[in-house]
Amino acid sequence: MAELSNGIPVTIHVVTQNIQDNQVVDYDEVFEGQFFQMGASIYLRYQETAEQEALVTFKITANGEVQLTRKTDEMNLRLYFVAGKQVNAKYVTPYGVVPVTSRTSKLQAEVDDTLRGIIGQINIDYTLNSGQQLLGRYKIRLQFKG
Repeated sequence: MAELSNGIPVTIHVVTQNIQDNQVVDYDEVFEGQFFQMGASIYLRYQETAEQEALVTFKITANGEVQLTRKTDEMNLRLYFVAGKQVNAKYVTPYGVVPVTSRTSKLQAEVDDTLRGIIGQINIDYTLNSGQQLLGRYKIRLQFKG
């Protein structure tokens, strides 16, 4: 597998569902991105092209935990997903730092290096809170191949 300086081009299909205040928002996009391995961790990186051009990175650790980083010029969000756990994080916005907590109810991350190339998927179900306030319920379904 490639080291960080030699990323492998991959196609990344991202499907998300966000439920906030009983309103459902579905998102389904395909991106061209990069796959990297650095030590025992695996990285997927792609550039969103929607309203905000965000650089999105998924890091999969050797023990199956996932870190999601989403950066724009004005915002930076880094969430940690550990199955069955609640993890504190910070959302940096132009208006200040917002403490958030993710609680992961489902976490599955698989990567295979096959004769046909790299393939894998990440499935995450989680809730996001700020203090006692529920910000939303989220589902991420990501598949990649390269």
